[in-house]
Amino acid sequence: MSTNSPLLLPSSGTTLYSQLASVLRGRVARGEWPVGHEIPTLDELTAQYGVARVSARQAVQMLVNEGLLSAHRGRRTIVINAGMYERTLSTGVAAPLEQLPGFNSKILDKAKDVALPAFAAGLGKADKGYVRVHKVDCDGPEPYAVSHIFIAKSVYQNFPRQAEQRVKLSRLVRGALSAPLMSARERIMVGAASHEESVALECPISAPVAVVQRVYTDADGRVVYAGWSVYRGDRFLVDRELFELAHRDTSRVAQQGEEKPAPSRSPSPRARKVSTT
Repeated sequence: MSTNSPLLLPSSGTTLYSQLASVLRGRVARGEWPVGHEIPTLDELTAQYGVARVSARQAVQMLVNEGLLSAHRGRRTIVINAGMYERTLSTGVAAPLEQLPGFNSKILDKAKDVALPAFAAGLGKADKGYVRVHKVDCDGPEPYAVSHIFIAKSVYQNFPRQAEQRVKLSRLVRGALSAPLMSARERIMVGAASHEESVALECPISAPVAVVQRVYTDADGRVVYAGWSVYRGDRFLVDRELFELAHRDTSRVAQQGEEKPAPSRSPSPRARKVSTT
């Protein structure tokens, strides 16, 4: 059967009903289907998205199981709960030094004397050893991020006892240092929740997530913090003031726009640099 929707890819490796469930979930998230809205019938979904009726039924059942839809024999299926989509986002989730009033961490695993992770290599000097903390950050009872954080042992030993269950590790690292950080780098990527991440974050498999890498170095250029965090997409917010863009010299920009671009050349492999910001 040919698909009428470019959103569904039969050869993607993900089942069509999972893909369709993600599309329907997005319509709830964007407010296209508010609470009380009657969603299309199975026949209408089949025609609209070019999937088999069984796939449409499985997709709808996934959203019923998630508590977003109500389906009863002989009645139309309706949206009963926007759930995780009905909330005001806060920068306190993603900002390293901000902390929500209900913040708490569940420590899943902790290992000592581990090496610096590969993604932090080259961004600073490695310490003699690191403590790796595998944890889930929560706002009250609700999880919003699962992380693997590597803290220099010499810094971690200065943390108050069990403080990582009550305070963000970024705040603890900053407070444990006698001098300001030399650098703090962050890389943000968009991804889909794996099975393990979906269990930890209590979200559907393949739900959108933000993957964030952070690396901090101290005044001596030593990596004191390297973290890999996966945030639920419905809780992640970055709000920045684009000062450079707003206040850049517009006359200079205009002059540059009149210049003829130089012929583009591909840099040699040795000269090529990949941005990590």
